[in-house]
Amino acid sequence: MKLGLIALKCIVMTESHVTDVTTTLQERFEHFPGLTPKQAKFAQLIVLYEGRKTATKIAEECGFSSKTARQQASNMQNPKMFPKVVDAINHYRVQFYRKYETSYDKHLKRMYELSSKAEEAGNWNAAVAAEKNRGQVAGLYIDKKEIKYGTIDSMSMDEVDAKIKELEGRLSGDSAKKVIDVDNERQSSEG
Repeated sequence: MKLGLIALKCIVMTESHVTDVTTTLQERFEHFPGLTPKQAKFAQLIVLYEGRKTATKIAEECGFSSKTARQQASNMQNPKMFPKVVDAINHYRVQFYRKYETSYDKHLKRMYELSSKAEEAGNWNAAVAAEKNRGQVAGLYIDKKEIKYGTIDSMSMDEVDAKIKELEGRLSGDSAKKVIDVDNERQSSEG
């Protein structure tokens, strides 16, 4: 069964009007000549659904039979067998990551948009939270946390001495033991 060109239907919206644009995958993937419509669709969908759908399911969605979809998906990701498809996948992966990467400017802009929309909707808690997050990104707030563990290694000498005296005070009578200063004992025995 020969597959005809797969058409993509897009709605382009501007402030003044809505335009209906229909293009074929072959037209859309012109910079990868030699790809079949199935291969072109596979290259796009494998990036779009990465981690959410298996390559086999994507191959089936592209029109490969369920009997051969697993092998076809594997073959199309093999650079020795289908270098053009692999190039297209890599190209779309780079485009996808560039489009959705986070940068300082994009993040600040997005937080501003969320803050403005929340404020317009009267959702003051969300607006304040978004503004606070913008401030944190800009470095206006510093969240300093100091975590100390109760080990002797994390204590200063003064803290160790104070802790020893505290423990000596807790002990009473026969259970109290004399604390020996090892350095003084060595000096007196040597001298």
